[in-house]
Amino acid sequence: MTQNLLWIPFSLLMSVAVVSAQMAQCAPLILESFEEIGDYCAQLGRNQVCYGHDLVDAEFNIDTPPEFDTPSDRADVIDLSVLNLQALDLESEEWGIALFNVQADLPETIPGQNVSILAIGNMRVENAVSEEEAHTLDSEIRIEAIVNSNLRDEPDAGSAVMDGVVAGTELVAYGIDDTGNWLRVQREPTPLWISREVIETDGDLSSLPVLTGNNYSAMQAFRLSSGIGRVNCESITEGVIIQTSENTETRLNINGSDIEVGSTVMLTIDDALMRLYVLDGQATVNETDGIPAGYAVQTDLDENGDVGIWYGFQEMDDATISQLEIYMNVPASLLHYPITMPTPVDLTTPWDETTSSDEPNSDIRPDDDTGTTNNVPAEGNDDDSDEDDSDEDADSDDSHDD
Repeated sequence: MTQNLLWIPFSLLMSVAVVSAQMAQCAPLILESFEEIGDYCAQLGRNQVCYGHDLVDAEFNIDTPPEFDTPSDRADVIDLSVLNLQALDLESEEWGIALFNVQADLPETIPGQNVSILAIGNMRVENAVSEEEAHTLDSEIRIEAIVNSNLRDEPDAGSAVMDGVVAGTELVAYGIDDTGNWLRVQREPTPLWISREVIETDGDLSSLPVLTGNNYSAMQAFRLSSGIGRVNCESITEGVIIQTSENTETRLNINGSDIEVGSTVMLTIDDALMRLYVLDGQATVNETDGIPAGYAVQTDLDENGDVGIWYGFQEMDDATISQLEIYMNVPASLLHYPITMPTPVDLTTPWDETTSSDEPNSDIRPDDDTGTTNNVPAEGNDDDSDEDDSDEDADSDDSHDD
């Protein structure tokens, strides 16, 4: 028994040592690539893509495509159909890298709030939003709360109350949900939802873009698949790194699956298996399953490349973190802030360890009974009102959704 207890950590240390030795062979090309993309793709505009490092092959959906065959070339993402990126090749010194800067579902009022998407290595990235389907977030309407009102994280009266406003508070709405009953408003630091029934406005709310359902802005929905090349540096993990601005969450649709990203995540594909690593902040999959920093989930892709149920919630081990640490060298100037790796504090699981499963269709985790914030009443209130309270005076201490 003692021998086994000693062997387990020793084998893990050996695994990390092998990864480190292999990385030393690949590191010069990797670091040079990061340095070059830092120069080539600096100050990338909103809803643009930049050719970062050879070799990237692009297909466009317009009659006269832009020049996009040399590092530093840029194009509008709405015009892009497909990017094919070269796997890391030490002999040819090629490693396809491209940087996207997309608005997703973030408001026009805050230009710096974009989503950075760094596509690295043996990947095919396909834009799933056509120019005809894409909406823009350039409409804004001033609204005013007529009663003390809840601000929720989802357009649903059963979702978590994240904030609240008192009667008479003015807000700016820049989107509406697909039922027409909820408005997306900017409330620092995170956009939230308010019921249409508790506001008044002189504006035409029907002019706002729909921000739920199958409605997306340019490149807010995309598809990933493995490329046809083969990386000849086994110690590098290739994939797509996604980063939001600080204290901001955004919804992306990836291979048909809506994912809420709040900070930094990485997606990888190995044949028909997609993995999601949360490096910082958190992500939400399966609509309600929150994944914190330092943990990973996976999903099987069907024959069409569509995502199934996310499963296999588990802690990122030392070997995985060691492989990903090289990405801490990506220039912070390309992103919102430097990429960091999970810390031991992050790896203290808030859920019962027995919930980790490698089987498809299993629950990622049980219902959260840890007392995390699920109900933050509106400012100056202790709780929500029922539907029957919706006609109370606006000066009431109760908060409303309808």
